[in-house]
Amino acid sequence: MAYKFEALTKEKSKIVFICLDTMYKIQRTWTKELIKNIADYQVQNITSSGYDLLTAVTEENGLKQCEKDYTHAVVYTVDTEFEGDKFFTYLEELVKTDFFIAGHILDRKEGYYELHEQCYVINLKKWVEYDYPDMGAEVENEKHLKAVPIRSEENYHDNHTPLWIKPGNEMIEYKDKWHGWNILNIALDNDEDIVIFDQKIRDSKKCYYAEYDSDFQENSQSIYQKYNFAANRLYYPTNTKKLQDVNIKGPISQLIVPASGFNWLLYLDKYGHDENTEVIFYDYNPNALWYMKETINKFNGHDYHKFLKGLIKDKAPDWFQSKQEIITNFSKVAKLWHLKDDIKMQFVQCDLLNEFNIDINNDENTIFNISNIFAYEPTVAFITVKQRLEKENKLLRILKEKSPKIQLVVSVHAWSGLSEYKRHTGPAEKFDEMDLEDLKAPLWRFGEDWKNLNEK
Repeated sequence: MAYKFEALTKEKSKIVFICLDTMYKIQRTWTKELIKNIADYQVQNITSSGYDLLTAVTEENGLKQCEKDYTHAVVYTVDTEFEGDKFFTYLEELVKTDFFIAGHILDRKEGYYELHEQCYVINLKKWVEYDYPDMGAEVENEKHLKAVPIRSEENYHDNHTPLWIKPGNEMIEYKDKWHGWNILNIALDNDEDIVIFDQKIRDSKKCYYAEYDSDFQENSQSIYQKYNFAANRLYYPTNTKKLQDVNIKGPISQLIVPASGFNWLLYLDKYGHDENTEVIFYDYNPNALWYMKETINKFNGHDYHKFLKGLIKDKAPDWFQSKQEIITNFSKVAKLWHLKDDIKMQFVQCDLLNEFNIDINNDENTIFNISNIFAYEPTVAFITVKQRLEKENKLLRILKEKSPKIQLVVSVHAWSGLSEYKRHTGPAEKFDEMDLEDLKAPLWRFGEDWKNLNEK
C-alpha cells in the first residue's frame, strides 16, 4: 500500500519522499502520539517545500510507485523529521552528483554493513537498471559470504560510522544481515558510488528512535527544548520569505504581522500608508515582542548587526544569525527604515492557538498575516492536526463575523498538504473552514477519526 500527497507548489521536484509507516514498532502510547503529530507535520513540511510524498508500508512498494516519475527518492521512517528547510537545500546539492545510495552507512562488524532505514536517498534510474532489487531485510544468524568493504579509519562517532566505504577483495563469512545489506552489496560489487551523509546533512534532520524507550527518552528532550525555545527566547531578526500578494487599493489602514524581521516595511512600501496607518506586531513569545519594540524605538537604520549585538547582554543567543546574513537581509529594506516614523504602532502578546485578543478593523485595506502559526514546527508535536484545524476554523469564524473584509495572508494552513484547498490570500469571508474528514489520511491515521482511505 502507498498513498500519495502532492506538492503544494506549482513547480514539482523530480525528487520524491517516501515515508515508511513504522508506527507498529513503537510500543508506548504517548510516544506514538508525539510521533504521529511530528509525522503529520512532515507531510506538510515536505509538500510545502515542493516535493511529492508517499506514505508506504514497505520500501520496495513505495519505490515501485514512483520509479517512472522521479529521479531520486528519499526514504525515511515515521520517527524522522527534517528541521527547517536546510535538509532540502543539501538534498538538492546531493542529487546533482552521481551516486547510487546515500545515507547512514554503519559498520556492523560480524553483521556486514547496514543502510540505516531512518533516512536514505536512492537513485531511481540505477535502481531500475539493477532490476528493482530489495534493500535487504534484517536477519539474525544467517551466514553469508561477502567481500569486505574498505572503509575510512575515521568515524563520525563511536567506531561504526565510517566517513566512506569502497569495494574490497577479501571474502569472509558474515554472521548476520542488517537492513540494506543487499543494496549495499550490489552497489559495491558494481563499483557504484555510495555516499555517507556528512555532518551538515546529519545536523539538518533528526531521528527519534521511537521504538527504543531509552533512546526516545533521551532524544525527545529536544522536542520540549524546541517548544520552550520558540515560546520564550526565539526571535527572527530578518525574514527570508517573499511577500504574498494581496488585492487592496491602499493605503494600508491596519497591518497585523508577527513580531519578526522587516517584511512589514515591504508591505507599507508596496501598498502605501498614511498618517492613519497602524502596524500591530503580535507574538506569543514575549522575547520576540521585546526585540521588535527595542528595534523600532532605538535602531537608527545603520548597522543592524551591531545594534542587535548591543541588545545582547551575555553570549549570542541560539537564534542569532551570522553577521553577513543579517547585513544582507537588512540591506534589502534599509532605504525603507524611515517609514516607521510615519505610522502608529502596537505590540500585542497573542497566541492564536489559544485566544484572539487583537482589536482589528473591518475594511478591505487591513492586512492580517497569520503566517504559519497553525503549522509551526516547534508546537506541532503537542498539538494534533485535528486541534490545529479546529483552532484555525475558530479564528476564521471570528474574523468572518467581525471583520469579513480584511485581507488574510496564510503561508501554511493547519491542513496544508493534507487537502486540495490552496487559498492563501484574500478577504476573510472567502476563506473556507475545513473538516477533518475532508483531509487525506496518512497511513498512521488509518482507522482513527480521519476519513477512511478507501473512500478517497
